[in-house]
Amino acid sequence: MGLVYILAHERIPGLVKIGFTETTVEERVRDISSATGVPGHFRVAAQFEVDQPQKVEAWIHKALAHVRLLNQKEFFETSLRHAKEVVEAAIGGVAIENRVVEPAPLALLVQSPEHLGDAIRKARKSQKMTQAELAEKAGCGVRAVVEIEKGKPTAEVGLVLRLLAAAGVRLIVDGMDPGGRHAQVGAHRADP
Repeated sequence: MGLVYILAHERIPGLVKIGFTETTVEERVRDISSATGVPGHFRVAAQFEVDQPQKVEAWIHKALAHVRLLNQKEFFETSLRHAKEVVEAAIGGVAIENRVVEPAPLALLVQSPEHLGDAIRKARKSQKMTQAELAEKAGCGVRAVVEIEKGKPTAEVGLVLRLLAAAGVRLIVDGMDPGGRHAQVGAHRADP
């Protein structure tokens, strides 16, 4: 028996820490918040008592690998709502299967404006956001969201990038070298 927890940082919105402990979550928060070099404090956003905390944590980390912050094991750039949904799915998956269930890959090949619009729409709906909520979060009008989700070919690149970020989608650019092998050409996070 143990506790899987979600911690939120008071000064860094959109950053969560998800892990497990066999003591108390409050002790874990004290340990993390008292570490040198950690500005501000973490707060407990949610905690779940589970039978197999290590398996649940492994499932969660695999499911959230695409939003992991700078390869740090337990820090993720996602909303609390999304983090809670993933934790609840992990708990259910491990309890039902009694093993770690492999999360479905979240990658999508984008070859047209319609594919990009579909990716934004799917991400928005998975977070149970309306088009108006996404527009507000991205700082644009609802009409822009509607048009881009429909695959508007002349959409402004900056606006599309803001919508992707607001919907919680990372854009990774991948290219092919002359021999037909994949070669990464960009889109990694720079250290601040």
